[in-house]
Parts: sequence; C-alpha cells; structure tokens
Amino acid sequence: VKTFKIKFSHIGRYDFDSLSVSCLPMDHYAERIAALNAHPMTDEELTTDTVRGRIDAPEDGYLLLSIPCSKGWTAYVDGTETNLLQANIRYMAVPVKAGGHEIRLEYRTPFLRMGLLVSCAGWLLFIGLMITLRLIRRKTNRGDHI
Repeated sequence: VKTFKIKFSHIGRYDFDSLSVSCLPMDHYAERIAALNAHPMTDEELTTDTVRGRIDAPEDGYLLLSIPCSKGWTAYVDGTETNLLQANIRYMAVPVKAGGHEIRLEYRTPFLRMGLLVSCAGWLLFIGLMITLRLIRRKTNRGDHI
C-alpha cells in the first residue's frame, strides 16, 4: 500500500506536527495468534494497580501483554525488577528466560508522590499564612505595634 485516505467524523481544521502510520502484515495471522497463545500467563490476579501471574516458558522469549505501554508500569520476574519493553507498537512485553516464572506488574501514577508533596506543602504554607494574619490582626486590634 502506497497511499491511504483518512476520513474524519467532524468537519473542522486538523493540524498534525507529525504523523506516522504502522502496518502489520496479516500473512499467516491465525498461525501467529496460535503461537502467541501456546504458552499463556496463568493464575492471573488483577487489581486496580497490579497484575500477577505465572508463565512456563519453553525457551527464552517475551511475555506479550495486551496492556497499553505507558510510564508508571514496573515489571518483576521472580521478584526481580525487569525491563519492560514496548511491543507491537502500543503494548508491553516482559523478557523471560526458559522455565517457570512469577510475573508481577505494578502501576504507580507518574509524579503522584511529587504532586502530593507539593499539595501538602501548599496547604501547610496556606495554614501558616492564615495563622500569621490572625496573629497580626489580634495585635493590631489590641493596639500593639509589631
């Protein structure tokens, strides 16, 4: 395919700083899906911020996850932090060695802790200013000079 057409659902002006198109070959699609499903992760546990499971890999390879790749995810294989890779354009993959493994992925919202610290500091500063202003008003109302 050398050309393609994009249709937008609404009339308007659309600007793009960059545009990329990815095309995955569909040759032997059914065989590829069957190969990916040959050794799935089992005993899955899903919570709001954690994915756990087991995999028995017949050889060194990758556990492909249909979870969109985004910052904030950390992967552990047998309790050891492992690099998370981007796979199939938008998903994540975890490298695994041959054998049985415990897989754990944890999600932490990026900059959440920093945001909480800044918010707490802001509240403390606000409370401190309110107390200071109240003390100044009391002294001013009593006729004391600062």
